[in-house]
Amino acid sequence: MCRSRLYRNFHSAVNERQSILRLLALASLVAAGCGGEQAIRARDGGAAGVAGSQGGGGGGSAGSGGSAGRGGSAGGAGGSVTGSAGGGTGGSTGAGGTTGTGGGVSGNTGAGGGGTGGSGGTGGRPTGNSINGTSCASGDECMSSWCVDGVCCANACTGTCMRCDGATKGNCQPIADGSDPDNECTMDDPSTCGNTGDCNGAGACRKYGSSTVCDSTPSCAGGSIIMTKVCNGIGGANSCIANGTQSCNGFMCSGPTACGTSCGDDSACVSGAFCSAATCVGSPNIAGNGDLEYGTTTGWSAASGTSTIALTMAAGTVHDGQYAISDSVRMAYYQGPGYLLPTGLGAFKVSAWVFQKDPNTTTLTGALTVAVKCKDTTIMPTFINFAQTPMPQNSWAMISGTIDLNATTSVSDCNAAAGGLVRSVLLYLNQVEQGCTTGTCPDLYMDDLVVNITDGHNLVGNPNFEAGFTDSWGVSSGSAVQAVVTTFAHGGTHSLRQYSRQSPATGPRYLLPTGYGRYNVSLWVMQNGTVAHDLTLQSTYTCAQGGGAQTPPSTMTAPMVAPGAWTQLSGTVTLPPPNAMPGCKMTTAAVYVMQEGTACGSGSGQVECPDLYVDDASITMPMPTP
Repeated sequence: MCRSRLYRNFHSAVNERQSILRLLALASLVAAGCGGEQAIRARDGGAAGVAGSQGGGGGGSAGSGGSAGRGGSAGGAGGSVTGSAGGGTGGSTGAGGTTGTGGGVSGNTGAGGGGTGGSGGTGGRPTGNSINGTSCASGDECMSSWCVDGVCCANACTGTCMRCDGATKGNCQPIADGSDPDNECTMDDPSTCGNTGDCNGAGACRKYGSSTVCDSTPSCAGGSIIMTKVCNGIGGANSCIANGTQSCNGFMCSGPTACGTSCGDDSACVSGAFCSAATCVGSPNIAGNGDLEYGTTTGWSAASGTSTIALTMAAGTVHDGQYAISDSVRMAYYQGPGYLLPTGLGAFKVSAWVFQKDPNTTTLTGALTVAVKCKDTTIMPTFINFAQTPMPQNSWAMISGTIDLNATTSVSDCNAAAGGLVRSVLLYLNQVEQGCTTGTCPDLYMDDLVVNITDGHNLVGNPNFEAGFTDSWGVSSGSAVQAVVTTFAHGGTHSLRQYSRQSPATGPRYLLPTGYGRYNVSLWVMQNGTVAHDLTLQSTYTCAQGGGAQTPPSTMTAPMVAPGAWTQLSGTVTLPPPNAMPGCKMTTAAVYVMQEGTACGSGSGQVECPDLYVDDASITMPMPTP
């Protein structure tokens, strides 16, 4: 029977046109008899091994001459003891043999193999069974297949400053702050604000913190002195930044540790500041005598009554410097010391130091108020309370706030565009509590008043004369008559006329605040003489230290303006000018219109002095560069 199977296999191989080598192999099997059958058919694997031993059967030997033998059968079941593998070995090489089946597993991996594509069978890949956190030497031992930092790990754990053998072994976690067991973080020089050489506890290298000095060399930075620099402590964006600065108060610094102290022009000042009386001014305070250091009460008055305004030098009643202002004999809670502001409707930022001496009240509430008087003098002023602060007994307190007269003054006769005007704006201090009776209201004190323009509004409260009044306008020098007329007008129907002028320098004048300031001025002017004249925009100021009225170089001259022709005089005016007396405290400041010549008349060396007209005036303060 075995011989007949051999012959059938032989003929089948011939019919299927197998290779000559296979035919020769089958022929030898015919001669070998039934013994060749064993080579054609691989033997089954052995039975399962005993616990702890390998069980498996061997594959058949390579056949020759006959049909290809198939792979060996599966190996026997592995031993039951953990760690013992059971598996059959693959058969020897058989041409075209069928793939052998791997060994079965009983608690562990059994491996068996058969020939593949004629090659010998191979054993199955062993698979580890160690859980995460178990010590290991390679990934083959771990169920997760990752052995990291000596333990089986849930993942590859490849990030910077990450380990798998931390507090919760087997889980990839950041390395603790201040350590670097894997030497992943280089130590940079503190001047770079780079890495400290340790991990930061969040899966990254730690950067130098905000207390680290990265540059201890003083340096000049525009209008500030930088004494030291520190790291900003912002992770990857860490950089060396200034550790506070010492302001040069409008001056440019002149060296690593020095600020400028004097100027001759704006080049010595920071951007947005200007040079005035040898001082760089960054944020102009229009309250020229706000600190009372003029030694006079110039600019101050009693508000809302007849209380007594006076300078004080008494110990404890001065916030800074030599003087402060006091208001005593107050008859009502709403009375107090006041300071006049420009009349143009707009925004003012105000701050001051205030003080009260009430022997019966430990704390009062101080209030800053403005009283706005407009065209109609028969009605009460508009009162606006815009800032409050507690005033402890015998203790200075800061009070501050911003008031926008455009937003709070809705009375139509205040609005010049609607034919109104503002006659006065008085800022003053009073109290909120109404409990004081006649003659018992406490004395109030103010010092170091600062008033800033915040919106660049027109400071002129009577710019177009449509209300029919000359308020806020005067005569520059000598004498003249002025009135609002409708004979001529640049815009609208009214203008200001000045006639009977005594000298060419006599002309329409507008007063400016006495604080150091820079102004953009624009006036529309006309003359109605018989010949053309030069018309000039001129400024003037007076210092409290003496010297009389000063006239800087003119701002602009319109040459040979024909009679009856409106022309614009405009330009920038700085008062006091850069070359004024250092420390000048201005008692007056103004701009006005004048003409050429030194004397009025028709004689030799004299000139015609025609009537002058002004309309549509604008005086603004440029806003500092942010």
